[in-house]
Amino acid sequence: MKNREALHQISYGMYIITTVDENKRKYGCVMNTLTQVTTKEIKICFHLNKENETTKQILKTKKIAISILSTETDPNIISEFGFQSSKEKDKFRNISTLESKGLPVLLDASSYLIGEIIETVDMGSHISFFAKVIESNLLKEKEPMTYEYYRNVLKGKTSKKAPTYLEEQEEEGWYVCDVCGYRVKGKPKEDFICPICGRDASHFQASKK
Repeated sequence: MKNREALHQISYGMYIITTVDENKRKYGCVMNTLTQVTTKEIKICFHLNKENETTKQILKTKKIAISILSTETDPNIISEFGFQSSKEKDKFRNISTLESKGLPVLLDASSYLIGEIIETVDMGSHISFFAKVIESNLLKEKEPMTYEYYRNVLKGKTSKKAPTYLEEQEEEGWYVCDVCGYRVKGKPKEDFICPICGRDASHFQASKK
């Protein structure tokens, strides 16, 4: 492939997908590959990495809630759900939610969908899910966050487990957050706080070529 950066020209949104297991434990992760595929009996398609704990639970529960993020959504939410594991941490501990059909929906979102998985396709590193939408609702009249906005305005990084992840060449003089991957030119000052994940300057390491 001559220039993989061309793939960044594909349009995406930013979402948090969640589910709940039989013990009422909540799982969730960031997702940016959601597509509506039908108009009658609305069906959607999305793709998740096999290694995600959320993916494993969705395969079992067959039920999902998708919170559609807005440009005013707290960036810390993306850090919590995008760069940590539901297996190791309760991502919902400091997150305000409402419950719909027994599933958690983030209040700091513009809208949400509730769905039931009807088919899956193994795509190698990822699984493609097809779901029937059984409920949808608006929460706020806010502009939806796009993947482009996340990358270019918030300067956010893509999780290595995301289907849209492209390995970037490291450059000297840059410091990278070891939690979310946010990059700054030059060593950040002691009082610097990462705008994506809220971590302090101690989490920034010098980039290496």
